[in-house]
Amino acid sequence: MTARHKGYLVVLKDDIREDDAQNTLIALSMIEGVIKVEPVENDIKHQLAFIKARRELGDGLWKVLYPEYKS
Repeated sequence: MTARHKGYLVVLKDDIREDDAQNTLIALSMIEGVIKVEPVENDIKHQLAFIKARRELGDGLWKVLYPEYKS
């Protein structure tokens, strides 16, 4: 059985200012399969759970509105 990856944590060499990080955030969001890119400002487990739950709710809503929708 192959292990499943739930996400990746990218660690930066140095802290960068929010306004200087926009190009990095955009580049990471362009990777296939990426749902959301957010800076880590609190507990990472909380952020991952929130993002995944929000995506699941959104997918469920689309399936109700558009039964042919595939996520």
